[in-house]
Amino acid sequence: MENRLTKITSISNTSNSQPSQH
Repeated sequence: MENRLTKITSISNTSNSQPSQH
């Protein structure tokens, strides 16, 4: 369960960083 949360956070961080830099 913890691994799933970490993956979601990582994806959310990457998605947030992409539009912010664009």
